[in-house]
Amino acid sequence: MKNMNKLSFLSFALLLVSAQTLFAHCRDCSRNSVVLWTSVGYSNIMNHSPFTRVLGGLGNAIGIGYEHTASRGFLLQTGIELSLYNSLMHRSDTLHIVPMIDTQLRPFDGLFSFENINSRQQIANVGPTLMIGARTANNFYFLIGGKVKFNIHGRERTNTDVTKRGFFPDLIGDDHDGILSNMPSHGFDTFSRLHESSFRLNPLFIGSFEAGYDFSSGNFRASRNSRNMRMRLAVFCDYGFSRVSESHNDLIINKALREREFIPYINGFLQHDVSSNFFNTLFTGVRLTILFNLPGRYECRWQM
Repeated sequence: MKNMNKLSFLSFALLLVSAQTLFAHCRDCSRNSVVLWTSVGYSNIMNHSPFTRVLGGLGNAIGIGYEHTASRGFLLQTGIELSLYNSLMHRSDTLHIVPMIDTQLRPFDGLFSFENINSRQQIANVGPTLMIGARTANNFYFLIGGKVKFNIHGRERTNTDVTKRGFFPDLIGDDHDGILSNMPSHGFDTFSRLHESSFRLNPLFIGSFEAGYDFSSGNFRASRNSRNMRMRLAVFCDYGFSRVSESHNDLIINKALREREFIPYINGFLQHDVSSNFFNTLFTGVRLTILFNLPGRYECRWQM
């Protein structure tokens, strides 16, 4: 029984020592800082359409804010962030048939095959952030919180290869099927098409998490003359959603300037065939943070 009591006492003492080691540096420690950060990584925008596949792209962000370090390592950070997301979306091949009339006034069906359909979206957002977290004695830290982003720019560039053929019921055609193809002089050929359009998103609500290392000096006694700048390096993940503001049914648009002519382009399809009421965004990567201590008398003892 005595051995059990001794073991319990030693375990409890070890737990106390570990907790003290973890948080001792924060005892009687309070600090206010201006915070600057920059982020880079993978981003994507998802519309949950069954006909699209999201490949994503490069995202980056910059921000400025204020952070308060309280006792026991508690962190409170708020600020404003500007982000730029890029995302590449691929759509399945499709065939579009249009009744047409040739130069000799003969009716035929124009067969337009769309392949290699890709749309690249770019959105810029700005908005406030609010994060809370903690910092440990070995200089690791984490922050978790939320952001609200307001869309200030949205651009979509859609590329596709379109092959035009013609079905003439009164002609034999290439394979005795009435279809004529590979005749550039008649417009039956393959063309590369690029269409650009703009869009706006509703406010984006984001859940955010980051964890990393704080490059502070080891044992020091902070005062007015202590080092005023610190750096952090972390990994992060931002996942957001935005309610669909509008959707369109015009996947294929005609950009011909003359009557009876049909020059089809694939329209931007981020807002086409949206199967849910929300868009989702993902931004994950590496974040570098620089902190500048604000003037003021404070004392912080690092103890191990």
